[in-house]
Amino acid sequence: MDPHSGIVSPSQPPTFHVDADGLVVTSLGEAEDRVLLGNVGLSQGVHYWEWLVEMYDGRGQPSFGVALSFVSRDRMLGLDNAGWAIYLNSSRSWFLHAGQHRDRIDGGLSIVSGSQSNECNGVNDGNNISSSNNNNNKNNNNNISRRSIRPTVIGVRLDLDHSQLAFYLNGEPHGRLRSLIARGCTP
Repeated sequence: MDPHSGIVSPSQPPTFHVDADGLVVTSLGEAEDRVLLGNVGLSQGVHYWEWLVEMYDGRGQPSFGVALSFVSRDRMLGLDNAGWAIYLNSSRSWFLHAGQHRDRIDGGLSIVSGSQSNECNGVNDGNNISSSNNNNNKNNNNNISRRSIRPTVIGVRLDLDHSQLAFYLNGEPHGRLRSLIARGCTP
């Protein structure tokens, strides 16, 4: 993937598959650092994205957040000044911005076994796209057990009018409210 444009070169294997409607994203292959950006720029107002994670095999540390258009796409989201992210594993979460890990707290993703690809279904509310990990393999015999585990819901609320960023886990505030100090440099 080209780190500046986000375009996948034909000579490189793709790391994501995005369906034509833009609402389903599938992570392909092994866990590695990847950044997938939306293409709608925001400059004011309050925006909220929500991801429903229905499948997580315990590998890797998925992250969700917001970024400026020039964020590094070949590194972890939050390692540079252009990205703000929450990272989660099966037992806890932490926050990353400008390379600083902050506020490790209990609460993570439910482990649900499945195939090696993680599929994300999303809903577009007009401005914002929300997505969720989902394995739609109808031939998988684990479908019944997967449905019995409650999916994890990750929320990200960006208030550009007050320069604040908040994260949510299963509908509840998760971690402290973040202040986006440089008003002219908010996502």
